Amino acid sequence: MNLNYRLSRLVHGLAFKPGEKLFSSLRKVFGRLEQNNSRKTLSVLHKVEHASKVVLYGCHDCGDCSLPECGYLCPRNSCSKNARNGPCGGSFDGRCELDDKDCIWARAYDRLKYFGESQDMLKGPAVIPNPALNGSSAWSNFFRGRDHQHVSMPANSNSSSSHPL
Repeated sequence: MNLNYRLSRLVHGLAFKPGEKLFSSLRKVFGRLEQNNSRKTLSVLHKVEHASKVVLYGCHDCGDCSLPECGYLCPRNSCSKNARNGPCGGSFDGRCELDDKDCIWARAYDRLKYFGESQDMLKGPAVIPNPALNGSSAWSNFFRGRDHQHVSMPANSNSSSSHPL
């Protein structure tokens, strides 16, 4: 059950967790590519990122990814209201009040409960996306400190906060 979630957690732990070797390497790679103005390489990496996230999460390429905060469910794909910060209070029996889909937060809770992680579901500050990043690489934005995590993890920091795919 939840193979997608397990894979996402594994990748997140290896690449997006400060202190891990892959994290430091990726931060350096994205920094050098941007400093050297390597637009073609950055464009290819963004296409790979977006294609993989479309397949796994139905990604809408917001450039400020909040997958871990939402149980690895894309809020732009999975929620009619794009609710990134927690349940809106407008659902009933796990269905959105708009009755077009299941509530992302009910799905995230079920997923996290299965792995014994539901108690941490709404931990941390509200995830406020930066609309100026729409259509850009969330990976690059994360490693360069431009996304919603930039306050707790500036580009030149090795803080202990973690971040989305």
